[in-house]
Amino acid sequence: MRRITVAPVSFSAYVAAHCIFCLSMFLPEYMLLVLLKFWGFNIGFTLLQYAGLIFVMGFFGISFALLLNTLISKPDNASMLGRSIIVLSSMLAGTFYLFSKENIVLDTVIKILPQKQLMDFVEYLERGEAWHHSFSIVYVIAFSMVLFVISCACLRMKYIKRV
Repeated sequence: MRRITVAPVSFSAYVAAHCIFCLSMFLPEYMLLVLLKFWGFNIGFTLLQYAGLIFVMGFFGISFALLLNTLISKPDNASMLGRSIIVLSSMLAGTFYLFSKENIVLDTVIKILPQKQLMDFVEYLERGEAWHHSFSIVYVIAFSMVLFVISCACLRMKYIKRV
C-alpha cells in the first residue's frame, strides 16, 4: 500500500501494471513452446490455445494471490496460506491423484474447484470438444473475475483510507 500511495500513478494503472508484470513471468515458458513448435516438435495444442490457457491460469493465480495479500496483512502469512490452499485444492481437483466417487460431499467440493474445471476444459480441448463444454473455462474466468473484483474493491478501500 505504501508503494501505491507514493507512486505517481493511479490505482487502476498500478493494478494493471501488477497484472502485466505477473503475466510476463509466463513468457519464458511460452517462448520455449514457440521454439519447440518452430523446431517441429508436437506440443499437443496450438500456440494460441497455450496462450489462452496460460492467460487463464495466470489470471486465476493473480486474482487469488491479490485477494489473499489484500485480506491478510502479513505477506509471509498470505503466501504460506495461499500455497497451502493451492496445493490442497489442486490435489483434490485430481491434478496428482483422482479421488473415488464414493463421497457425495467431497465430490461436490471437487466439482466447484476452479482447478478441476480448468483440467476438465483441457481434457475437452484435447478431445476437440472444447466448444461444446465451454462452461468449464467460463467458470474459471468468472471465478477469477469475482476474486479480482473483490480484491480490487478491498484494496481500493485501503488505498482511499491512506490517501
